[in-house]
Amino acid sequence: MKIAVTRSRVIIALLSLGLVVSSGVAVWAGSQARTPAQVSSEADAPEPSTVTATVQEGPLAASRKFTGELGREVALSVKAPATGSENGGGGAEQIVTFLPRESGDEVKNGQSLIEISGRPMIALQGRFPAFRDIKEGDKGRDVSQLQQALSSLYGTPVTGTFDARTTADVKRLYSALGYQPSTVDGEATVGEDGETTPGPKLVSVPAAELLIVKSLPATVGKVSAQVGLPAKDTLLTLVGGAWQVTVPLADGTKGLDSLDEDARLTFGDGPLEDKSTSLLGIGPPPGQEEQSEENDEGGDPWGNGEDNGPSDVATFKVNPKDLPKKPKVGLAQEVVVEFKHSPPEAVVVPVSALWRKAGTDVVTVVDAAGNRTDVPVTIHLNHEGLAAVTAKEGELAVGAKVVVAERSKK
Repeated sequence: MKIAVTRSRVIIALLSLGLVVSSGVAVWAGSQARTPAQVSSEADAPEPSTVTATVQEGPLAASRKFTGELGREVALSVKAPATGSENGGGGAEQIVTFLPRESGDEVKNGQSLIEISGRPMIALQGRFPAFRDIKEGDKGRDVSQLQQALSSLYGTPVTGTFDARTTADVKRLYSALGYQPSTVDGEATVGEDGETTPGPKLVSVPAAELLIVKSLPATVGKVSAQVGLPAKDTLLTLVGGAWQVTVPLADGTKGLDSLDEDARLTFGDGPLEDKSTSLLGIGPPPGQEEQSEENDEGGDPWGNGEDNGPSDVATFKVNPKDLPKKPKVGLAQEVVVEFKHSPPEAVVVPVSALWRKAGTDVVTVVDAAGNRTDVPVTIHLNHEGLAAVTAKEGELAVGAKVVVAERSKK
């Protein structure tokens, strides 16, 4: 029994001693613990150092990119005919039933552009739009215009009267396109016996079936119409003249209207990439120009009749030699404008490398041995944190190291 008691006491004593030792270790460990802030405050300051940057090859350009569109100098929006005309189906909805042309196709005098509800819309060259349906026996300048367009096809005499020869040539035109000409009833007559005799069927050319174009041939630009869908708004565009790129003017394109003479313009992403260009001018987009001279009928020589297009555009020149083999109207084309650029001999350094010394702009060059040389410079251009400079005296070569920051021991 005594032995057992002695062993118990020994075990208790050992446990007590362990607890004391553990407590002591915990107290010591707690005295040695430090927060990150305490470690930082008690650490030695870093050794002084110099932050440098490498001098880059110039020149430096202040440039911006604008998204434009490839197009032509002249554009005509071909709109759906009014449904309430004499030949328009009494207001019935018009449906596109055939599209004989696609983007890039050439359109000549006397060719059909589009078929609406089974009837053609025929392109004819002229000065003013068709403003009425004309028929056999009618007279007027619009009849003369029709005869002039037919004259280049069939030698039609220009008399100003819708006569028998004009009737025959209108029939030839429609037949060549695969259609019968429209007809209207002539004036009925009343005999002595009071009987009414219907008038003869007269060949008619509805205004809705003519698109008078100032200059032909032209090229089909964008085609918006789709077969089987209603003929609404702009169906397609006809374009002609020189190729060009237009950039719509908006808040994000300010500066295009005030380019310096030394600004450099090139094409970016698109079919004309890396080709040079120049600003032709700023104004309404093609097809929306204000007519400086209205014709006697007060109409639009292009037959457009409306001006509801976008705001002004900046127009850039395209060299015909730079065009791809089959250019298409409407292709996206980026324009890169260098508003300012440094001389070719300038080198480029961070703006943070510049400082003032005795009224002069200076950069500090550090060689491989750590030696420093202050080099006076002329600043030609600052752009997006970089500066284009040339040395006034001394040397500032590409690849040299210049000081941009100092870190000293406090």
